[in-house]
Amino acid sequence: MIEATFDNVIVRCVYKQEESVIIIPDKFEKSQFGFHGVVLAIGPDYPNNELKVGDKAVFPRNEGIKMDVDGEELLMLRERWIMGVLDE
Repeated sequence: MIEATFDNVIVRCVYKQEESVIIIPDKFEKSQFGFHGVVLAIGPDYPNNELKVGDKAVFPRNEGIKMDVDGEELLMLRERWIMGVLDE
């Protein structure tokens, strides 16, 4: 398992599947606000408790650091890049 440090948040890329076809626009599913990913880890210095593991965090397209961990594409985001949480 991966752990986040400082105020960082680690998210898993979200993919959209329709009719047995996987659509991958620029590796992240696009929403009207930007892109989103499922939160896997939250650093201990994250300033509020509104975000939790399992949430779908919304963030700008060009922010974050892409990582490949065990063949899975993850993204490390700073606290200031999290714009909101999708409520489905």
